[in-house]
Amino acid sequence: MKKFLLATTALVGFTFSCEAFAAESLLKVTLGGSVEVVGGTYKQKLNDDSNTDYDFASFYTLDVKAAGKAGGFDCGADFRFSNTASFPKFTPKDSSITLSHGYIYMSGSFGKIQIGDQRGTTSLAVTTPSVGMGQTEGRIIDFLSSDTFSKVFVKSVDKKNGTSITYYTPKLGNENHKIQAGLTYEPKMFSGGADIISKKNAYKSVIKAAAAYDGSIDFVKLNASAHIVNGGGRAAGYGLKSPVSLHSGFTAWGLGANASAYGVKIGINYEDFGKFLAPDIANTKGQYRIGTGIAYEQDCFGVAFNYITGTAYNFAKLPPVDASTLTRLKGFDSYGIGGVYKWAPGLTSNADLVFFQQRFTDDISSSAKGSGYVFLLSQKLAF
Repeated sequence: MKKFLLATTALVGFTFSCEAFAAESLLKVTLGGSVEVVGGTYKQKLNDDSNTDYDFASFYTLDVKAAGKAGGFDCGADFRFSNTASFPKFTPKDSSITLSHGYIYMSGSFGKIQIGDQRGTTSLAVTTPSVGMGQTEGRIIDFLSSDTFSKVFVKSVDKKNGTSITYYTPKLGNENHKIQAGLTYEPKMFSGGADIISKKNAYKSVIKAAAAYDGSIDFVKLNASAHIVNGGGRAAGYGLKSPVSLHSGFTAWGLGANASAYGVKIGINYEDFGKFLAPDIANTKGQYRIGTGIAYEQDCFGVAFNYITGTAYNFAKLPPVDASTLTRLKGFDSYGIGGVYKWAPGLTSNADLVFFQQRFTDDISSSAKGSGYVFLLSQKLAF
């Protein structure tokens, strides 16, 4: 409640300051959000240890937006409160509310500036085609343990929100072909809200840059993107027991492209994690993920199939991680199919079925395997 009141106070304070600058144009505040109730059955297997279970879960968001004009340019704020955990903590969901993102912005012919808790310019990155709950990159991660399903392939480095400043260029081009670029500076990764993090516990001076293309050729709509993320040195790793340390820095990058026509969208994206969250050991191996998919949507329904493959160090576990149990994912594969039916604007029924498997290569002991499936049904109301 305290965090909610602080965030609300900040929003009101910003509203008054903008009004004082342009009294002739008041900020318009709008509320929105969603409630989704999900039922799921799932199986997780790690070597000979197997667990099959089922449960219900509810997820909710509250969006607060303010928009107006000041001095000839647009200004506003955008906040989202939710009960969804963020990377890299992967804490179990409960009834607590946290700030997912919250930033103020100014925009005009010069482009757009955003300051606050945000994902930044990597929001321009093209994602795998999906519908409803998101299939391989969606709601399934809330029902699985990080010991059997490495969530680094879903909540990767470019999807983390943090307190930062971002600049987006105007969209340049003509009616059929437009390009936009952006640059984000984040003093400390894994830092959001009122957090003040020691330089020993976070990547520092993180730079994100991205460019996106939106266009069309005849009846085919095209989207493409490229992004890069660079973070400076960090000592003791997040949630890691001494004496584990991480590399002095990392550089991750990605490419993506989608094409759509007549309701069908196909796409592919690639991301190289570099040394992000990799152990500081000799001969560090590469980390990457590839996602691809196809989706078909009409006015009242949609279906999709998507697939993820890759390899990485399995640091996406609940901390702390012991140096003696560091594992590397030699291979990861996840296949998903899903659908959505739209009863009315904002009211949808959703279904997802995802199978996954991953093969561990332990730096210390023998290899292990994890596998399983998740089947989910949900009812969602967005307003």
